[in-house]
Amino acid sequence: MFVYVQARPKWREGWFMAIQEAFIALAKDKTLSGRPMRVLTYMMGRLNWENYIAVTQAEVADELGLDKQNVNAAIKLLVERGILQRGPKLGRSWSYRLNSAYGWKGKTIHLHERRTQEAGDALAPVDALPGPESLHT
Repeated sequence: MFVYVQARPKWREGWFMAIQEAFIALAKDKTLSGRPMRVLTYMMGRLNWENYIAVTQAEVADELGLDKQNVNAAIKLLVERGILQRGPKLGRSWSYRLNSAYGWKGKTIHLHERRTQEAGDALAPVDALPGPESLHT
């Protein structure tokens, strides 16, 4: 018996899964307006597999037309809020990782593992959050 299986579409653009409730919480968070939101949006656009982001602060500053000190302050705020996590150092620069409560780029079978690890690191996964208002206080 012959069974035809249509080929899956190949995406030419980069993509990731986003968590809608987290985006609502980001929009409501007044501390993330302006530069921090621009930096976050840019870094989410540079998201690599398993949520790693390997970009220097100088590159972000150059791409967005910001001072490096402003980018540094924005990233520091994003890390303090738990949106970004500091990853391993790559050369002289830190890499970062997007908290999986906000989105995921990778195999979905690895998403549960990552959320379990983040919960152990005191970063709540989305399914443990009571609602979008609680993502940020």
